[in-house]
Amino acid sequence: MAMLTAKSLSHIIFLLSTLLLQLITNTYAIGVNYGTLANNLPPPAQVAAFLKSQTTINKIKIFDTNADILRAFANTNISVIITAVNGDIPSLTKLPSAQSWVSTHIIPFHPQTIISHVAVGNEIMATADKFLIAQLVPAMKTLNTALKLAGLTHIKVSTPHSLGILSTSEPPSSGRFRRGYDRYAGPTPTPTPTPPSSGSGKKWCVPKSDASDEALQKNIDYVCSLGVDCKPIQAGGACFDPNTIRSHAAYVMNVFYQTSGRHDFDCDFANTGVLTSSDPSE
Repeated sequence: MAMLTAKSLSHIIFLLSTLLLQLITNTYAIGVNYGTLANNLPPPAQVAAFLKSQTTINKIKIFDTNADILRAFANTNISVIITAVNGDIPSLTKLPSAQSWVSTHIIPFHPQTIISHVAVGNEIMATADKFLIAQLVPAMKTLNTALKLAGLTHIKVSTPHSLGILSTSEPPSSGRFRRGYDRYAGPTPTPTPTPPSSGSGKKWCVPKSDASDEALQKNIDYVCSLGVDCKPIQAGGACFDPNTIRSHAAYVMNVFYQTSGRHDFDCDFANTGVLTSSDPSE
């Protein structure tokens, strides 16, 4: 293996991007992003050897599941955060697909390579892709289940956000999400709202007449995954009857709309929702 020059070492550090400090179990850990979108990069084995022998860096994050990188960091005691790319998110909402993903991208490298986290997607909120955003939390929950079933309970699941989703970030105690993003990143569980009374100015969110049952079921799964109380549409619940997907979707979509600020976009649901001034419960 060729010796690394001072210039190439500086190039590596530049490519690895911003150093991140985090307090873990009373010791400081230093982590870096390991990007690969550049020319003339050192091979992963050379990078791993350099980080292990010449730095105190003991954590890296990669933006995919590059097998060469994962193999290179085996037995280095440097932990790795891997990324399920944005295109994987829809399939990861299904348990068989999530289990297949774990079998392909984690199990072959475990435990020689310390995989500490899976980042699901990259700055999904910033894409403004409403379908992808709606799939994010279900994908994270399903992937977490797949990890548990594989006995990999130590691997945590998260998702990175652009700081652009914040309207205020300084000081941290005053941090606020930008309007519109707070409906996805707000505190959960969300309390069940008091149904609005009939009268001028009141609006309800209901499914569009041409919305398919498949799309409406996705809406139900999404809203319930946020921690909204969905017991009323479960067997024995006050809103279980009529026992149809459309009726249950109408309930949860309206709950989401009423508790998320009552903005028109809170009733979009990938273009399957519509606002009405007529109380659907009457």
